[in-house]
Amino acid sequence: MSEEKLIKDREFQPCFCAIKLDETKGYLETESGRALVYRCGGKIYGVYLYDSREVTYLCSPETNYYLLPEVTPDDERGREQLDSDLTEANIDELDRYFTCAKIDSLAKVSEYHKVIRDYEQSSSEDREVTYQEALDDALEYVRGNALF
Repeated sequence: MSEEKLIKDREFQPCFCAIKLDETKGYLETESGRALVYRCGGKIYGVYLYDSREVTYLCSPETNYYLLPEVTPDDERGREQLDSDLTEANIDELDRYFTCAKIDSLAKVSEYHKVIRDYEQSSSEDREVTYQEALDDALEYVRGNALF
């Protein structure tokens, strides 16, 4: 098993971004989902973290970003309630892939998009971490700060 490369040794330096997506429509398909939307004040937004320099192809010539959700309440009771609400609303998969074109068009609107950390602009000593360590740091930052 080989060790993961440090960011400084990768061909492309990551650029972690956060994006806010209106997900209300997906919850309106079931009675429990509609109840959740009502309890949330009529709108449900998802906040996701992604690397704008890491793309993938999913059975299509279009490039996609993998979006990692930020949905973790701080306390155990909150996590259990969120899990229960999502299960009841029939939302079982929070990790998402979206086309780069869709996300890039939303990224032009600053109220929906923020750059968290661009490692191309970082000092060389900041790049002495693995990709996973950098991703974990970015996710912790998103979870710990009100971005939108």
